[in-house]
Amino acid sequence: MTKFTAPELPAPPPWFWSPFPSANICALSSEVVELDPAFGSIYAEGFSISPNGQQLSGTYFTGQPIDHSGPFHAFFRTPDGLPGSWAFSSADFPNGQNKAMSGRAINDNNDRAGFFVDKNDIVPFIWWGNAANPARFVLEGAQLHADLHSGLIPNSVFAINNDGFVAGAYTGANGLVGFVVNGKAADAQNTFTIVDCKGLGATRVLIRALNSAREIVGRVDVLNGTFGLVSLDVTAD
Repeated sequence: MTKFTAPELPAPPPWFWSPFPSANICALSSEVVELDPAFGSIYAEGFSISPNGQQLSGTYFTGQPIDHSGPFHAFFRTPDGLPGSWAFSSADFPNGQNKAMSGRAINDNNDRAGFFVDKNDIVPFIWWGNAANPARFVLEGAQLHADLHSGLIPNSVFAINNDGFVAGAYTGANGLVGFVVNGKAADAQNTFTIVDCKGLGATRVLIRALNSAREIVGRVDVLNGTFGLVSLDVTAD
């Protein structure tokens, strides 16, 4: 694997920002549309929208508890061919396993990603648009065991760009860090870039989004707070 480690600096660098005061985001929008997949859900949340605005992904719950031990499912929303009309689909990890699955990322090619729960493990997946089923995407050395009642997601794909590069959270021997890799590469699960920001005293790093230029945004936890992360392409060509 390749490491991207931020240098030692006396203060947070320009690509960090401090938490900002809360604001009424809905008041800034001309239209707010209720998003409810309507598969008997009691709670639903959208997590990703494709660059062309034509695909959405998220997660919904059909019962309690509302945590990673509860009954949750991935949902995907795509145009159904009619003007102004959309179609929802629901998914769990297949092959008769019916594992609870969370949709966290989607791109213009309808490639999807996120995680599913297998007993007490949280396991990342990628579901390529031309594939019938999702596939496990477990990075080498990943420690999959998780506290399902915690809000922490130790391993997941949180972003996928149109070229098939993926990014997210990876928990290995050195704790929770971010990662970026070409998900289509044959050795993707063994050769990947980790983003640890150890030079900044980071205790945890999560990559939340990735664009076509492989620029990333995410979160960095340090002993005295949490910062946002923005960085240029950290992967090798």
